[in-house]
Amino acid sequence: MKKTWLLLLTFLLSGCIDPVPGGLHPEVKVAYFKGSKQAVENCLYDSANSQRLSLIPDDPLPGGSDRFHLQNSRLENVASLDVSDFGVNQTSVDFFYAPHIPELYAAVSAMIAHCKK
Repeated sequence: MKKTWLLLLTFLLSGCIDPVPGGLHPEVKVAYFKGSKQAVENCLYDSANSQRLSLIPDDPLPGGSDRFHLQNSRLENVASLDVSDFGVNQTSVDFFYAPHIPELYAAVSAMIAHCKK
């Protein structure tokens, strides 16, 4: 048992496990938008603010995708977003969040609906 905890701690500290908000099994929601990646990111910033959340940039992912963290008013990461180009003038966004927080589900759904307009 002691070895298991030591191994898990080693993986966490070395970056082999990315602790996604919501635990090891987050809910994943994929949304597709018309528009450039930059335009969709700008809309997501505005929409997050209207939901009393903050969209904080993280290191980009390989392949040109951008990663963001969604933070609540207590500066806690409550979700992660991966934003990628998807064809000509289209963007896909993967939302990773805890499935047991209904307010977060509502906020993510509102952000998607707002930016699809």
